[in-house]
Amino acid sequence: MLSWGTVAFMPLVHNLHTLHLVKHAGWTSFISSPFILVLWICFGLAMIFLNYDSDTQKHYVRAMEGKCLIWGQPCEAIRARYTTADGKEHTSLLVLSGYSGISRHFHYAPDIVLLFMYCSPAGFDRILPFTYFFYLTSLLLDRCFRIDKRCHTKYGKYWEEYCRRVPYRLVPGVF
Repeated sequence: MLSWGTVAFMPLVHNLHTLHLVKHAGWTSFISSPFILVLWICFGLAMIFLNYDSDTQKHYVRAMEGKCLIWGQPCEAIRARYTTADGKEHTSLLVLSGYSGISRHFHYAPDIVLLFMYCSPAGFDRILPFTYFFYLTSLLLDRCFRIDKRCHTKYGKYWEEYCRRVPYRLVPGVF
């Protein structure tokens, strides 16, 4: 299934909105203004930066073992202990600062916005160009739940504390 998805399914779904534009190019007039186009590009680049920066920040905190500054403040993290199947005890950092303090899976939010931006030039009068957006958004939302469940099993009380301190999975105040 993974091979079929990579070779056949994703190349089609990933390009569906572009294929739609070949036949229905008239709707893109909403980004034909140079000002709107520049705003569109800048917003897209901001989403790419947020996605990259949130991932990089988490790796940086772990590499520095939490002894660093995040957004000018000392990093705050929960040092979680867990035991692997071979009986060895390990520790991991559950980061409470920066993007990880906004929501548990913040790095998916810019991805979802970008997915919408990729598809929206095809217009809103048909649902087919948004197949890529709906498909990957549903995968990312499902992944939020699966990761939370896996982390709860792995970290137990530490994950419960992390979820209490960072209550939202993706969008603060909403989800």
